[in-house]
Amino acid sequence: MGESGKHADKTYFGNRSTGRIARLAQEYIEDHYYETFRMEDLCRYTGVSMRTLQRSFLVYFQVSPSGYIKARRLNAARQALVAADPSRDQVSRIAVDNGYTHLGRFSVDYREHFGESPRKTLARHWNGLGKKFPAGAFLPGLDTTELSARRMTIPTGSSANVCPPR
Repeated sequence: MGESGKHADKTYFGNRSTGRIARLAQEYIEDHYYETFRMEDLCRYTGVSMRTLQRSFLVYFQVSPSGYIKARRLNAARQALVAADPSRDQVSRIAVDNGYTHLGRFSVDYREHFGESPRKTLARHWNGLGKKFPAGAFLPGLDTTELSARRMTIPTGSSANVCPPR
Protein backbone atom coordinates (compact mmCIF):
# COMPACT_ATOMS: atom_id res chain seq x y z
CA MET A 1 0.00 0.00 0.00
CA GLY A 2 1.24 3.45 -0.81
CA GLU A 3 1.99 6.44 1.35
CA SER A 4 -0.59 9.00 2.31
CA GLY A 5 -0.26 12.76 2.12
CA LYS A 6 1.58 14.50 -0.69
CA HIS A 7 2.64 11.20 -2.28
CA ALA A 8 -0.83 9.62 -2.20
CA ASP A 9 -1.34 10.51 -5.86
CA LYS A 10 1.47 8.11 -6.82
CA THR A 11 -0.13 4.99 -5.35
CA TYR A 12 -1.62 2.86 -8.10
CA PHE A 13 -4.38 0.28 -8.19
CA GLY A 14 -4.33 -1.24 -11.65
CA ASN A 15 -3.78 1.57 -14.14
CA ARG A 16 -5.43 4.44 -12.22
CA SER A 17 -3.87 6.54 -9.51
CA THR A 18 -5.36 6.73 -6.05
CA GLY A 19 -5.70 10.50 -6.21
CA ARG A 20 -7.52 10.42 -9.53
CA ILE A 21 -10.01 7.84 -8.28
CA ALA A 22 -10.57 9.72 -5.01
CA ARG A 23 -11.04 13.08 -6.73
CA LEU A 24 -13.44 11.57 -9.25
CA ALA A 25 -15.49 10.10 -6.39
CA GLN A 26 -15.38 13.45 -4.58
CA GLU A 27 -16.66 15.17 -7.71
CA TYR A 28 -19.64 12.81 -7.83
CA ILE A 29 -20.34 13.29 -4.11
CA GLU A 30 -20.21 17.09 -4.41
CA ASP A 31 -22.67 16.97 -7.31
CA HIS A 32 -25.06 14.47 -5.68
CA TYR A 33 -24.66 14.61 -1.85
CA TYR A 34 -28.25 15.83 -1.42
CA GLU A 35 -29.62 12.83 -3.35
CA THR A 36 -30.02 9.24 -2.22
CA PHE A 37 -27.32 7.19 -3.92
CA ARG A 38 -25.45 3.99 -3.20
CA MET A 39 -21.77 3.17 -3.11
CA GLU A 40 -22.34 1.14 -6.28
CA ASP A 41 -23.23 4.41 -8.04
CA LEU A 42 -19.85 5.83 -7.00
CA CYS A 43 -18.10 2.68 -8.22
CA ARG A 44 -19.87 2.89 -11.56
CA TYR A 45 -18.97 6.58 -11.90
CA THR A 46 -15.29 6.02 -11.06
CA GLY A 47 -15.07 2.73 -12.97
CA VAL A 48 -13.46 0.81 -10.12
CA SER A 49 -14.46 -1.89 -7.64
CA MET A 50 -15.87 -1.09 -4.21
CA ARG A 51 -12.64 -2.14 -2.50
CA THR A 52 -10.48 0.00 -4.79
CA LEU A 53 -12.77 2.99 -4.30
CA GLN A 54 -12.68 2.65 -0.52
CA ARG A 55 -8.91 2.16 -0.38
CA SER A 56 -8.22 5.05 -2.76
CA PHE A 57 -10.52 7.42 -0.90
CA LEU A 58 -9.11 6.44 2.49
CA VAL A 59 -5.50 6.85 1.35
CA TYR A 60 -6.13 10.19 -0.35
CA PHE A 61 -8.58 11.87 2.07
CA GLN A 62 -7.92 9.88 5.28
CA VAL A 63 -11.66 9.20 5.58
CA SER A 64 -13.98 6.63 4.01
CA PRO A 65 -16.34 7.65 1.20
CA SER A 66 -19.34 7.15 3.49
CA GLY A 67 -17.69 9.28 6.20
CA TYR A 68 -17.06 12.01 3.65
CA ILE A 69 -20.66 11.88 2.41
CA LYS A 70 -21.96 12.11 5.97
CA ALA A 71 -19.71 15.08 6.79
CA ARG A 72 -20.64 16.82 3.52
CA ARG A 73 -24.35 16.44 4.21
CA LEU A 74 -24.02 17.59 7.82
CA ASN A 75 -22.04 20.68 6.84
CA ALA A 76 -24.52 21.57 4.09
CA ALA A 77 -27.39 21.16 6.55
CA ARG A 78 -25.60 23.37 9.09
CA GLN A 79 -25.07 26.11 6.50
CA ALA A 80 -28.76 25.91 5.58
CA LEU A 81 -29.86 26.00 9.24
CA VAL A 82 -27.71 29.05 9.96
CA ALA A 83 -29.15 30.86 6.92
CA ALA A 84 -32.76 29.75 7.53
CA ASP A 85 -35.68 31.69 8.99
CA PRO A 86 -37.15 29.67 11.90
CA SER A 87 -40.61 31.15 11.25
CA ARG A 88 -40.64 29.64 7.74
CA ASP A 89 -38.10 26.83 7.63
CA GLN A 90 -38.14 23.46 9.37
CA VAL A 91 -35.27 21.25 10.48
CA SER A 92 -36.92 18.23 8.84
CA ARG A 93 -37.13 19.93 5.43
CA ILE A 94 -33.50 21.05 5.63
CA ALA A 95 -32.40 17.51 6.58
CA VAL A 96 -34.31 15.95 3.66
CA ASP A 97 -33.01 18.61 1.25
CA ASN A 98 -29.46 17.59 2.21
CA GLY A 99 -29.80 13.85 1.65
CA TYR A 100 -31.07 12.55 4.98
CA THR A 101 -33.99 10.13 4.86
CA HIS A 102 -34.03 9.19 8.56
CA LEU A 103 -34.69 12.31 10.64
CA GLY A 104 -33.83 10.72 13.98
CA ARG A 105 -30.44 9.65 12.61
CA PHE A 106 -29.90 13.19 11.29
CA SER A 107 -30.52 14.72 14.73
CA VAL A 108 -28.18 12.26 16.47
CA ASP A 109 -25.43 12.70 13.85
CA TYR A 110 -25.81 16.48 13.94
CA ARG A 111 -25.59 16.67 17.74
CA GLU A 112 -22.55 14.38 17.81
CA HIS A 113 -20.85 16.36 15.08
CA PHE A 114 -21.59 19.95 16.15
CA GLY A 115 -22.39 19.65 19.86
CA GLU A 116 -25.90 21.09 19.62
CA SER A 117 -29.24 20.08 18.19
CA PRO A 118 -30.23 21.20 14.69
CA ARG A 119 -33.22 22.99 16.21
CA LYS A 120 -30.91 25.01 18.46
CA THR A 121 -28.74 25.98 15.47
CA LEU A 122 -31.84 27.14 13.61
CA ALA A 123 -33.15 29.16 16.55
CA ARG A 124 -29.97 30.77 17.88
CA HIS A 125 -29.29 33.00 14.87
CA TRP A 126 -32.54 34.92 15.26
CA ASN A 127 -33.43 37.59 17.79
CA GLY A 128 -37.17 36.92 18.03
CA LEU A 129 -38.05 39.95 15.93
CA GLY A 130 -37.63 38.18 12.61
CA LYS A 131 -34.10 39.52 12.14
CA LYS A 132 -30.80 37.71 12.10
CA PHE A 133 -28.25 38.56 14.76
CA PRO A 134 -25.38 40.48 13.17
CA ALA A 135 -22.24 38.46 12.52
CA GLY A 136 -20.18 38.17 15.69
CA ALA A 137 -23.05 39.33 17.92
CA PHE A 138 -23.14 37.99 21.45
CA LEU A 139 -25.63 35.15 21.74
CA PRO A 140 -26.62 34.61 25.39
CA GLY A 141 -25.96 31.12 26.72
CA LEU A 142 -23.76 30.03 23.84
CA ASP A 143 -20.19 28.94 24.41
CA THR A 144 -18.73 29.52 20.96
CA THR A 145 -15.26 28.42 22.06
CA GLU A 146 -16.42 24.87 22.65
CA LEU A 147 -18.47 24.80 19.45
CA SER A 148 -15.62 26.13 17.33
CA ALA A 149 -13.22 23.55 18.72
CA ARG A 150 -15.54 20.70 17.71
CA ARG A 151 -16.85 22.01 14.39
CA MET A 152 -15.67 20.33 11.22
CA THR A 153 -16.11 22.04 7.90
CA ILE A 154 -15.53 20.96 4.35
CA PRO A 155 -14.47 23.70 1.98
CA THR A 156 -16.57 23.73 -1.17
CA GLY A 157 -13.51 23.56 -3.43
CA SER A 158 -12.32 20.40 -5.15
CA SER A 159 -9.32 19.97 -2.84
CA ALA A 160 -11.27 19.57 0.40
CA ASN A 161 -9.50 17.54 3.06
CA VAL A 162 -11.87 16.00 5.55
CA CYS A 163 -11.18 15.05 9.15
CA PRO A 164 -13.65 12.74 10.86
CA PRO A 165 -15.65 14.20 13.74
CA ARG A 166 -14.31 13.67 17.26
